[in-house]
Amino acid sequence: MQMFHRVNDDRGFSMIESLICIITVMLVVFGSVFLVKRMYSCSDEIMKKSMELLEKKNAALSVS
Repeated sequence: MQMFHRVNDDRGFSMIESLICIITVMLVVFGSVFLVKRMYSCSDEIMKKSMELLEKKNAALSVS
């Protein structure tokens, strides 16, 4: 009876461990995806701003 109880405890512990591992992996994946998306959106904004600056520069050059 004691052995059976011990096996159940071990199984529960391993289940908790696997859950923690799954949660950690999911957090890492979601975090990296979020960071990549944020980096892409930032680079898009930088590209747009640089394009606007180039257009302003060209407009200023054509005016003068």
